[in-house]
Amino acid sequence: MTQAAPSLAPGDLDSPMNPKRQALGFSLVEIVVVLAITAVLIAVAAVRAMSNPAEARANSLMVQVSRLNDAARVARQMHGRWPADVHNSIVPADMATLLHPNGLRAPTPAGGNWDWNGPDGPTPHVGFSVRFATMADEPTEILPILENKFDDGNPNTGRIRRIISSGRPFWCFRVE
Repeated sequence: MTQAAPSLAPGDLDSPMNPKRQALGFSLVEIVVVLAITAVLIAVAAVRAMSNPAEARANSLMVQVSRLNDAARVARQMHGRWPADVHNSIVPADMATLLHPNGLRAPTPAGGNWDWNGPDGPTPHVGFSVRFATMADEPTEILPILENKFDDGNPNTGRIRRIISSGRPFWCFRVE
């Protein structure tokens, strides 16, 4: 003898016995597919980012230079003059309220040390620079990226300049 399917009352639409019940949430297969696609996208992005570490370092350096030179512009507006020239890794007094006291002590993304070149300093350029201890310490693969991507392509002209002082190279990022 065949049994008839149980009848559903109008309020039983969510009952597991209702063949028209809509599934709630995602199935395991759908979740696995989304995770697989996400993993592939992350792998492609990681390979792309890791394929040119010199460009990543150049980009990071320019972000930091922009932040530091912006602080110098603010200091100039506050005090009516550019901050005085200081030695490597020292925050100029006029920028003390704008930068952490140890903010210039860490190596730059290109290596070397930060230095503020004020208008009364030995260089003809006002702005932050990266000083390298020796010629061998200068990452020669980064400067062409900086020049071509952010400046005029010539390290002797434009806002980014390569200067040799006392046998040591440094890259000056002019404020103006």
